[in-house]
Order: sequence, then structure tokens, then C-alpha cells
Amino acid sequence: MIMPRLGLSLQYLHFFGKGHVCSELTQSFSMANPGGYQAYCITLPRDEDLHAAVEIIRPLRVGMVLQNVPTLRSVLMDAAVFGDKKSYHSSDDPLTDKELDHIAEKLQIGRWNFYGALYGPPPVRDVLWSAIKGAFSTIPGAKFYFPEDAPDNVVLQTRAKTLQGIPTVDELKWVDWLPNGVSALHGILQSVSYLRRKVTNITCFSHQGPSLLLSHCESYRRRCNAPI
Repeated sequence: MIMPRLGLSLQYLHFFGKGHVCSELTQSFSMANPGGYQAYCITLPRDEDLHAAVEIIRPLRVGMVLQNVPTLRSVLMDAAVFGDKKSYHSSDDPLTDKELDHIAEKLQIGRWNFYGALYGPPPVRDVLWSAIKGAFSTIPGAKFYFPEDAPDNVVLQTRAKTLQGIPTVDELKWVDWLPNGVSALHGILQSVSYLRRKVTNITCFSHQGPSLLLSHCESYRRRCNAPI
């Protein structure tokens, strides 16, 4: 289902603050229905697949094959939406690679998971998906899903709503990864031609110490960055 007015937004961001505490005001404008919509997820089975994924994403983004703001998320980032740390691990110790692999297998996701969406009439979406799937197929073990293929993947179902402009806070469950957790968002900007790559590290803190949940976002050069 696609909303009559799709939530691809142009944003005016205004920052103001004192010291290192800043607030952000966002004003969004809906754009016309592009003629069709399809969310997707690509799972990558190994932690070391990250480098190959970034090298694939960069030219696809510069060529406008990747639309809107796709995200590349670590297994922990997604696992935190499905449940808190105690639901996977009884100890307060950091999770090992073996335990992370077990979580990925249990949730049927990858060590890295790429979420995006296709916009436009079917012929346009077919061409874009062919290019995206062909590029990511060079990574051994990569798997491809549409929301109807993975009804139990909470993150994919949530991204499918978000990327077509349907508001939801379900994805923010990752902040409950640790008891009484809070988050700190860190942005690193790097120019990629006329676009930018924004890498966001989402850290969940509690009395037990920090846990690093990683999410990499590809976005247009349309906003400033301010310390928070």
C-alpha cells in the first residue's frame, strides 16, 4: 500500500543551542505519489562483508540508483528492536562473534542488513532492483527480501512504513537494549561527489556500560551537523 502523498521530505533544519546542547527543528513537505513503491532488505552473513557493501553502495548512491535514505545496520542494531540484551544473553559481558552469529541465525537476518526502497512505476522499479540485486549478489551469501517475504522481520516491516511516510516509533525499541538505557548519536560527514555519506554510531548507555549499535546512512547533502 502506498499513501496518496509519499513521505519523501524536503527539510529545513534549524539549529540553536547553548554550549554543546543543540535542538533541531524540522519542517517536512510531502511529495506527489511517484507511481509505485517497494521496500526491500538485503542481508549480509559475515561481519567482514561491511567493506564490500560500502564499496557497492557508494557508486549506486552517486548514480541515484539508491533512492531516499537507505540504511546499513549491524546485527545488534536490529536485534535490539526484536528484544533486549537479556533475551539473548544472560551475562553482562560483551557478545562474542559466535553469539552474534547465533542471534543472526535465530532472527534470520545478517551480520549486516541493508534496508532501502524503490520508487516509481513497475518498469522503473524493475530496472533499479536489477542493478541493486546484481551488485549485492557479488557478496557471497547475500539474501534479498521484500516485506511479504519476511513478515516476522520487525525492522523490515517498520522500514517499509517509514520509507513511504507512515510514522512509527517501533524502530526506537533499540534504546531498551540495556535497562534504563539512553542513546548518543554521532555523525561523521564525508563528501562523495555532490552527495555525502553520513555514518551514525548509536550507542546505548546504562549503568552496565555502553553497547555500540551501528547504523550507516546514505543521504543527500541537505543538512548541517551540530554537536548534541
